[in-house]
Amino acid sequence: MYNTALHPPSILNVFPTELLSLVKESIPQGDLRTHVCFYKACPSFTALYGDETRQAAFWEGACILAGLGCLPNEAPENVDWKHVAFECIEKDGFCDHPACGGALLDWNAAQMKNMELDHSQLNWKALIECIILDGEEADYLRPEHSPVFQHFTFTPYVPHGIRLPIGEDVYLDRFEWKHQPTPEYQLRYHPIAQRSFALFPLVKIMDFMTHFSNTLRPTNPLGITVMDVLTALHGVVDTHMTVRQLSETLELLDTKTAFPISTDYLFFILKRLETPRSFLYFYRPDGLNFIDWEDNGLGPFFGLDHRVARALTQKEVERLSAAEE
Repeated sequence: MYNTALHPPSILNVFPTELLSLVKESIPQGDLRTHVCFYKACPSFTALYGDETRQAAFWEGACILAGLGCLPNEAPENVDWKHVAFECIEKDGFCDHPACGGALLDWNAAQMKNMELDHSQLNWKALIECIILDGEEADYLRPEHSPVFQHFTFTPYVPHGIRLPIGEDVYLDRFEWKHQPTPEYQLRYHPIAQRSFALFPLVKIMDFMTHFSNTLRPTNPLGITVMDVLTALHGVVDTHMTVRQLSETLELLDTKTAFPISTDYLFFILKRLETPRSFLYFYRPDGLNFIDWEDNGLGPFFGLDHRVARALTQKEVERLSAAEE
């Protein structure tokens, strides 16, 4: 029994337990947001989820079905999955970003449903057995990547020698935004985006190439997450691009849209594309382009696509050029 002095009576308590139990059972286990809201709707509803052991198993399975994985250095047996579920929904469950919040949870759940997991044994031990080990197991599959990879960017400028934590450096972005997203879209405020699996089917290793670095190889034996991929990018975002990388980039990308022609056109572009950080300010990520499964059995291989997101006007070019003189 709960203390009515601490918890005022709720109209929901007039319904019989049997009926409330039917309501709870009608909610798909992977509908994490609805379950958390239902659980919190009335203190007496907690009993519908069983004792501490049953609740731990339920919330572990619910997070799995919602496509939420382990962050770097986490071991699933040491994670409080009920806490993860509540943290994700309370902080991020109603995010209005199209690649986060309820929209991302729904997309994840649909992908997890395609995996046809055994709900009677829904835990991390069983999930690990479903993770694709190498390309030989799935050369007929075309992996789907998280929508987050079409909607992120980095802080455009960081003073030399300063290293921002990834949660402060990465922002959720939108196609229609021409300027840097506001602070509430920093990755640290979006645990659903962080924990979401990066690829479906789940893989423990992947390669992807960019215009500005050697091939990057995120790994996670528990299933690669969005955070794993962004961490790999974060590790190279402030490295200087080589002359060869810059020349190849200028051949492949639309520079005329991003940079209007001026007398110092080439010099101006090179100054603006010195590092991946500045490059990503003008050419925002636009998803992962699946190329093939690796012949060596290491997993899928992707390329990072881009779109022109920031087009300078001639006046801006003149102003920036004058400031550098």
